[in-house]
Amino acid sequence: TSRFTGAFARTELDIPLPAVGTGIIIVFLLLWLVPFFDFSFAEALAIIILCLFFVAVSARMVGLIGTTNQPVSGMTITALLCLTLMFVAMGHSANTAKMASITGGAVICIAISLSGDLSQDLKTAALIGATPWKVQLAQVSGTLASAIRSGFILLILYWAYGFGAPTAQHPNPLE
Repeated sequence: TSRFTGAFARTELDIPLPAVGTGIIIVFLLLWLVPFFDFSFAEALAIIILCLFFVAVSARMVGLIGTTNQPVSGMTITALLCLTLMFVAMGHSANTAKMASITGGAVICIAISLSGDLSQDLKTAALIGATPWKVQLAQVSGTLASAIRSGFILLILYWAYGFGAPTAQHPNPLE
């Protein structure tokens, strides 16, 4: 039997929905307002909506089938096609549509992968009686820590070897 804390059992406590909504809004604002991404309001919103759709599909599939059958590549290709068609319909040139689609597709692919991973982690947590919000907090913390570390590694590679530096064929999109 489980002990109850308030209206819910400890094993039923998730990160509060307002905190999840705040996280979604922060990602939306980053996509929309950070100049490097160069997304309009509608484009950033479309990426978030596609993320929400594919995250739900991914989490459901992993919950029912398992991570071995999570079709990350298929969902990412579908997202890339949707984004490319949308950006071309919005009047982007071929080069800007490619860059915007790949950037948006990367965001969606990461969301798909993380949702499947979290779904599997929560399934395991339910089997052993863990507290869901602690699993979710650990997942968010690990994702942020690895993203920051990877960003610094790429920055060091850029400083040391010019890794990722723009070339004559690929001008810097920020200039």
